[in-house]
Amino acid sequence: MRHSLKIVFSVCLISLISNSVCANSAQPGIWNAGGTGTFSFLYPNDSMNFQKVQMVDEKVSVQLYSGYAVVKGTYFLVNQSHDTVKIHAGYPVNSFHDFGKSHYLTGIHFDSLSQLRVKVNHLEVKDILKPIDNEKLEQFGKNWYTWVTTFIPGDTTVVEVYFLMNTNDAAVSQGYNRDHINAFLYILETGANWMQPVKRGEVRIQLMDGFTLKNVVGGSPDSIFQWNEQRGILLYRFENLFPTEDNNIVITYGQDDKTFDFSAVVTVADNLFREIENFSGTDLSRLEFKSVTLETPFITRSTNVFMIVFWSVIIGLPLIFFLIIFFGVRYLVRRSRRQREMES
Repeated sequence: MRHSLKIVFSVCLISLISNSVCANSAQPGIWNAGGTGTFSFLYPNDSMNFQKVQMVDEKVSVQLYSGYAVVKGTYFLVNQSHDTVKIHAGYPVNSFHDFGKSHYLTGIHFDSLSQLRVKVNHLEVKDILKPIDNEKLEQFGKNWYTWVTTFIPGDTTVVEVYFLMNTNDAAVSQGYNRDHINAFLYILETGANWMQPVKRGEVRIQLMDGFTLKNVVGGSPDSIFQWNEQRGILLYRFENLFPTEDNNIVITYGQDDKTFDFSAVVTVADNLFREIENFSGTDLSRLEFKSVTLETPFITRSTNVFMIVFWSVIIGLPLIFFLIIFFGVRYLVRRSRRQREMES
């Protein structure tokens, strides 16, 4: 009898352990998010120039809409050497990053990087190579939007970039649970390619389409932002930053829209860029900001009902089976014992 009981509990324990192991087989993280970072170096043969140019000011302005984001990045760079430096720089199409101490592998989806426009010293760059063009070049360029930037010795070069990105296709994955939401990422870590440190910087993020702080599902790092309720702005400022993976920014917000059409957004790109230009130039010094702590963006808030039912069946049916056997054996043992007692 006791031996049968041990068998039942052993089987139950094995089932539970198996469930735990299988639940971890799905890679956690954020996938197909709209993301970007500081434009960075591309070709290895430029490596001798990596530490000659310093980013003295990095200003990133972002407006988050339902389904997409509009971004303007303004970078002030100084050539600290005595040589004229020419560097191939650009943005990758796809990338993966481990967000610091979170230990969550996060896929950054750059395919939706759209309408990329670049200005160097306020003059538009005409010869931006797209990934399809870069495929004809060396292997390092086939997944990049690239251009060549020239830095004069001791001079400041101002690089401005504008683009749109689709945030509607993102999903937060944890075990077998998935939340389909909007996700935006900015990879400060890429700024480490320049001469260190980044002297000062600012990331300002404005919530659009009626979104408020309640619509921000999560953010990482969780406590770097200041919040202005009146204008719906998250603000992060830094000085003398040596950017690492711990400084990468992710914001998840809202819900996905099954009817969203990113191609319709592209048609009004000029209007959106004028709006982000105005936001980038807005003086925030008169606005009141307060510190906020955001929830982690790397966990799911919903439950996969199908998987609950699935594992309930997988575990429940064998458990019921063994319980029937257990109580059946116990009943037969007790009845046999009573019969022996009556005969004696």
